[in-house]
Amino acid sequence: MPFHLLRTEDPNSGLRRIAQEQIDIAINGFSVESMPLDKQVHSLRARCKKMRGLIRLIRPMLGDDVYKEQDRMYRTAGKELAGARDTDVALKTMASLGGGRAEDSEQASIPAEAIAHSLTILSACREAVGSWPLDVISFDDIAPGFARTYQKCLDAWSAVKLDPTDINYHRLRKNAKYHWYHVRILERINKKKIHKGRHRLRDLQLVLGDAHDLAMLQTYLEARDDRDLTLLERAIARKHELYEQGAMLAEEVFSKSADELATDYCRWWQESREKS
Repeated sequence: MPFHLLRTEDPNSGLRRIAQEQIDIAINGFSVESMPLDKQVHSLRARCKKMRGLIRLIRPMLGDDVYKEQDRMYRTAGKELAGARDTDVALKTMASLGGGRAEDSEQASIPAEAIAHSLTILSACREAVGSWPLDVISFDDIAPGFARTYQKCLDAWSAVKLDPTDINYHRLRKNAKYHWYHVRILERINKKKIHKGRHRLRDLQLVLGDAHDLAMLQTYLEARDDRDLTLLERAIARKHELYEQGAMLAEEVFSKSADELATDYCRWWQESREKS
């Protein structure tokens, strides 16, 4: 089933369905022998990020204590395997700049106990989904979580415009990703109106994600005594090119205030339910 609410679907059942499916994909990926380990790790970490986005949407209903505990669990499950993923990304980023071939480097090993720990955490998270105190009747019930996440994007974008550092761009990327997940979940309430914005957010994620990988490679190279200065210059130049692309996209996707965007989504939700 898709990562969005169906127009004829009860939103409470739909949100639980989305959550359970994402967790199942993460867990079951490690039982597919034909899937490379790096793909399994990427799938699990991606689903943990999606879940962290989803629970931000329903945070007011979960309550701060439950939300913070759930967020901590998903963050921990993904972080358990972050080291191996970061190594793989660094190798591929270096190769993209002509600094060797990623396939010639050994893949970082992942301790079996780390994988087992992540899967145990996600199993517990799946059990918790059934007891979520959801009571979504209209968009107003999820509007606070939606608007809060979008406002964080606006704040991060303002910080970037004032001081375009790696840290501020990274903060923008993280918050924009959670907002992107919210838009994906809600897209079918008015696909015609939301579709373009969703794709612009996806483009922003790709651009800022690549820039973040280059920023990490820059830090790695600058810390080495035998640093490759040519490779370092390429990484910095390409990173700034991507930041410029990201800034143009951000200017477009964050043009509305949180109240304005929430009002649009509220209207689209009502119109969608009236047609169902």
